[in-house]
Amino acid sequence: PFMITAYLWDRSFQANEISVPSRAAAVAGQWTVEHDVKRRAEIAIVVSENSFKYMPYIRKGAFYKKPSFKFNVFTGQVMRRTISGLMFTGALVTRLCQDTSYLGAPADFILAEDLKDHVGKYKMWIFANCFAVDDAFVKAVRTIQTTTDATLLWLYAPGYFQNGTDGVENMKTLTGFEFRRVEGKRIPTMEWGVKMVGEPGDSMCPSFEVVPAENDEVRGAYEDNGAPCLVQRKVGHSRSIYCGINAPGNEVIKQLALEAGVRFYTDDNDAFDCNDAFFTLHACATGKKTIRFPQKCDVVDVYNRKVVARNVDTFAFDAPLFTSHLFYYGNQADQLLERLK
Repeated sequence: PFMITAYLWDRSFQANEISVPSRAAAVAGQWTVEHDVKRRAEIAIVVSENSFKYMPYIRKGAFYKKPSFKFNVFTGQVMRRTISGLMFTGALVTRLCQDTSYLGAPADFILAEDLKDHVGKYKMWIFANCFAVDDAFVKAVRTIQTTTDATLLWLYAPGYFQNGTDGVENMKTLTGFEFRRVEGKRIPTMEWGVKMVGEPGDSMCPSFEVVPAENDEVRGAYEDNGAPCLVQRKVGHSRSIYCGINAPGNEVIKQLALEAGVRFYTDDNDAFDCNDAFFTLHACATGKKTIRFPQKCDVVDVYNRKVVARNVDTFAFDAPLFTSHLFYYGNQADQLLERLK
C-alpha cells in the first residue's frame, strides 16, 4: 500500500531508464502475438492446488543455506542477506519455482488438476507437491509413463492422499515405488555423490524411504542414516525418480534434465527464459554470458535497438551485475529493428 502513491503520482516511470526499454518490450510482445511465436519448454513443474490443503503453514521460518543479494537503487550498494521462507512448504514450492529459473532452460508451470491436457509435451516433469491426487491425474501419469520416454521426478509424498484414503500404498500405486513411512522430525538433506544437497535449516515430518527393488538404482541417500533417498527405475517407457527431500537443488535437477535430453541455452546460472524468438536474462553475477541457439540466427538487442550478431548459433555478451537484457533471435532481425525505431 505504501507504493500506491508512487505508482499513481510519482514521475519515476517517465524516466528514460524505464520508459524506453518498456516501449521496446511492448513492441517485442506485440511481435510475439502477430507472428504466433511458440514457447517450447521441455521441463514442466507440476503444482497441485488441491494439495495445499494438506500442507503445513508453519510461521516459523526456515533459513536456507543459499545466500541472496539485494541491490539498493538509491545508493548503488549490493547487500548480502539470508534467504528464508515457510518451513518445508517454502522450499518445496516457492523456492523450486524460483530456483528453476536459473537452470538455463525454460520451464512451464502446470496445475496438477490440468495435467490431462498437457501429457506428451515435455522431456522432464517435476512433481512438486502432488500429494492429493484423483483418478484423472493418475490416468494422465500412466499416459506419460507408457507413451513417452520422459523423466518424472517425484518429490516427498506423491499421491499419499487418494480417494479419501491416505498411506504409502497410494504412493506406490502412483509412482511404482514401495515406501516405508518414518516418524519424527528429519532434516531434509541428502548425500549425492560426494556432495550434500538439501536444506539443513529446514525440517520435515514424517519422511519416506524407498524399499529398493532389484532393478532400482539408488542415486542419493539420506544424510542422517544412509537410507535410499533418490531412487530411479524404469516405468513403462519413462524414467521415474523419487526424491525424499523437499529441495534437491538445481545441481541435481539439472543433471537429471541433461540425462533426459533437455536443451540448455546457457550454463551461466542467471535468471533466464525464452521462447522461439526472444530470450531474456537477468545477470546474477558480472561477466560474459554465452547463449547457445538451436540454429543459426541473427541477434537483436531489443532494449538498445541494434543488431549485435549475424548468422550465429552461439552468442556472448557482457552483463554487469543485476542488469536485465532482452534479445531477439531469428531471421527477421531487420524487420524487428524497423519496428523498434
